[in-house]
Amino acid sequence: MSRRVGGSDDNGCQASHERRRRWLAGAHELAQILLAEVDLHQAMGVVSERLAAISGAEAAIVALVDHGDPKTLVCEAVGGIDMAHWVGVRSPRRGLLVLCV
Repeated sequence: MSRRVGGSDDNGCQASHERRRRWLAGAHELAQILLAEVDLHQAMGVVSERLAAISGAEAAIVALVDHGDPKTLVCEAVGGIDMAHWVGVRSPRRGLLVLCV
């Protein structure tokens, strides 16, 4: 099977490489943030912002399990488009995707 030089296969490979590079750089940055002694809410804000940017998503939400009710998630941070109204929203762990969609 031949491969065209400079064709769409190269563009796809380059885009894949760039996406992989962004994810690795982002994962490294997030690991450094989470390993440092920082405020949990501040760290979750950075995580959500970076996840939205790295993935190319319009927004990202970080939801943690509620220690008082393990069947419930609480939105701790949001990143990307204006979604501040989600912070503090509680949701059952089961069916979370339906709530978000």
